[in-house]
Amino acid sequence: MTFILPLACISLGGLFAFQQSKQPSLKSSQVIKNKNWIIPPKLDLSSSLLARAKIALTGLFALREQEVLYAVAIKDDEGEVLNGKHTYQVSGKALDAHYWSITLYDKNHFLVSNQAKCYNISRFDIKYDKAGNFSFFVSPQKQKQANHWLPSPQDQPFNLLLRLYNPSPSIYQNISKVDLPSITKIKE
Repeated sequence: MTFILPLACISLGGLFAFQQSKQPSLKSSQVIKNKNWIIPPKLDLSSSLLARAKIALTGLFALREQEVLYAVAIKDDEGEVLNGKHTYQVSGKALDAHYWSITLYDKNHFLVSNQAKCYNISRFDIKYDKAGNFSFFVSPQKQKQANHWLPSPQDQPFNLLLRLYNPSPSIYQNISKVDLPSITKIKE
């Protein structure tokens, strides 16, 4: 009988810790915004167990800042939440990084299952025009005019995660002004 109280306390503490790890922790004043992309601040994970738990829970932002820069978009260029009931064109200029990719995740931070088995678009997948620009479409169904297509979930919100691996120092110095890709909703 004496072990019930400590066991109950440990269980309640664990439940509380799990709930806390699911709560958003970044205040809008802490993030860097660039168009509709949100770039998390530099995190000191060595001193914050709660921040480490949150990262482990979602799997995002796992590498060190020196290796990769992350930016997430949950809204299009008009400020509307990204949703699979719409078609979007993602376009931009070549990004100054050794490698980059844009991955689509569902509202629970999981990859979206699709028949095309396509989960991201990367620097090596895309064709650039003569001016160094690229574009691709994001939609549940492939568009006829689409050379490059990233499948989205049907009628559900999603987010896009941009990863810039080994970005140039100029990106870090001008992070809020770097020309990141635009996300334009196609009028249907």
